[in-house]
Amino acid sequence: MAYQQQPQQQQQQTDTVLFPLRTAFYLGNYAAAITEGVKLAGKAQLDLARAIEAKTLVYRAYIAQKKYNLVIGELGDANAPVELRAVAALATFLKSERDQEAALTQVRSLAGGALSAANPFVAFIAAIMIFHQGGYDEVLKLLHNSTHLESIALCAQAYLRLDLVERAKKELKRMQEIDDDSTLTQLTNAWVNLAVGGDKYQEAYFIFQEMAEKYSPTVALLNGQAVCHLHQGRLEEAESLLQEALSKDSSDPDTIANLVTVSIHQNKPQEVINRFVNQLKDEAPAHPFTRDLLAKERAFDRAAEQFAPQVKA
Repeated sequence: MAYQQQPQQQQQQTDTVLFPLRTAFYLGNYAAAITEGVKLAGKAQLDLARAIEAKTLVYRAYIAQKKYNLVIGELGDANAPVELRAVAALATFLKSERDQEAALTQVRSLAGGALSAANPFVAFIAAIMIFHQGGYDEVLKLLHNSTHLESIALCAQAYLRLDLVERAKKELKRMQEIDDDSTLTQLTNAWVNLAVGGDKYQEAYFIFQEMAEKYSPTVALLNGQAVCHLHQGRLEEAESLLQEALSKDSSDPDTIANLVTVSIHQNKPQEVINRFVNQLKDEAPAHPFTRDLLAKERAFDRAAEQFAPQVKA
């Protein structure tokens, strides 16, 4: 069952009902998202498409908590809506690197072999998988015509990863035209501001701060604020926020990666830096920071071999 376009008045009403769930999920408050999903279950004012969307958000919250087996087990029914089966495939993809290609193939088959506007959510799930593999150009090709808000946000993220800030700004503008009040639109605005830099660092900080005060200071928001401080040279403030984030989730890879950066700028002892780096390598080998670091280490080792003294027989 693909999402169907609803009459504008009805869509606005159902979107109001879903707003707390969406907001909790987008801000990284996954326990609250699951709680909101339970509250919504069986509500009469939810049309079928939005009821399915609510379920996808709840199960994606479980995925964010790394409860992959729970998601796979509960959504493995072949008769389940295609959106939920796509979410199960995402859980499989993130659970095991060796199963990634099979999971991506499964999502493509769910879309009937053609990932298109026929089911924007399934295309979006495929794009998440491709994004995780670093295929940013492919993500943009797949989603460039989408009007699905999360898909546009992912395009903005892909452009930012490619250092194409002006293109990311255009995606943000599209989101603002669709739903300027969406939490996801506001977050994307903050991400773009971080990429622009200068005076925009402070604007990004205010967005993260306002959301933290209005809802809760989640790990994602604390990291956003910390990065703003880091860019402005406020190292102690950045470290304080990152330590708060670490107290909420001691294994969050973004927090650990940002602590590596802050520690280097603070000239912390190498053993402290190495501890964070080793933790990141161990717990998040697929994180962009880890991949980039490992690639640089391999490049250094290759260069060192060229200059190593040759042992004569």
